[in-house]
Amino acid sequence: IFFSVTVCMWLMFIWFILQEIMHDPQVAADGFTYEGKAISEWLENGHETSPMTNLKLTHLHLTPYHALRLAIQGWLCKS
Repeated sequence: IFFSVTVCMWLMFIWFILQEIMHDPQVAADGFTYEGKAISEWLENGHETSPMTNLKLTHLHLTPYHALRLAIQGWLCKS
């Protein structure tokens, strides 16, 4: 059971586009959470659409997802 819980926690913290653990999770206008550096670069390159849905974003502001960042850090410390 420990293995399956560990795998489930790991999968929750993976940003599936890059297949890496998020270190700076940010929520975009589409409601999806992205790695901060990756979504910032996406927006800086002139994209105004969601990487997930390809729909136009209602705004380009990112919101830090502090609770998820802390959960990831806590999980990494226990691993």
